[in-house]
Amino acid sequence: ATARDLGINFLETAWGYFDSEAKIGAALGKRRDGIVLASKSSPCPSKEFRARIDQSLERLRTEVIDLYQLHGVDTIEALERALGPRGAVSAAKKAIRQGKILSLGISTHKMDVCLELLKLDLFDTIQLPMSLLHTEVARSGILGQARRKNVGFIAMKPMGGGRIGNPRLALGYIYRYRRIVPVIGVETPEQVRQLARL
Repeated sequence: ATARDLGINFLETAWGYFDSEAKIGAALGKRRDGIVLASKSSPCPSKEFRARIDQSLERLRTEVIDLYQLHGVDTIEALERALGPRGAVSAAKKAIRQGKILSLGISTHKMDVCLELLKLDLFDTIQLPMSLLHTEVARSGILGQARRKNVGFIAMKPMGGGRIGNPRLALGYIYRYRRIVPVIGVETPEQVRQLARL
């Protein structure tokens, strides 16, 4: 609720983040105006992935999730399984047709997988670690490729997984680059207020 009241309009959670979806759903209630709501789940067979999407919708107390991501696709083999006939992508596409989710994204920790993802013209967003400790993203040309393909880029771990103690420095690095949305884990309203001030 604090984030929304301070103008933060992108909220990201995950099916597997303990009770995070339920807490966000309770905080938002029916006040979804202007909020981009994202969740994600590790890829699994299509039937289970469909069930996870439905559980996310229920926990978030909403009829539609703006962005649903395949989470932690860190090998080419995992990507191929997700793309298979009984994979998570087929379940996500069905959920899009049904109006349960609006767009499909993917997260990975691996640069080589990210490069393959950009060849597919399938995902609306890609999430990859990017920070002062993960500078290979900026040097790789991936950001330009994503822009040319109109793929949104979400910076995972912009605080270096908690190793960068200065939020101004960490976010200053991220915001040097255009069209990047950082996702930062917070635990208290004061942390949200500090980030909003930056």
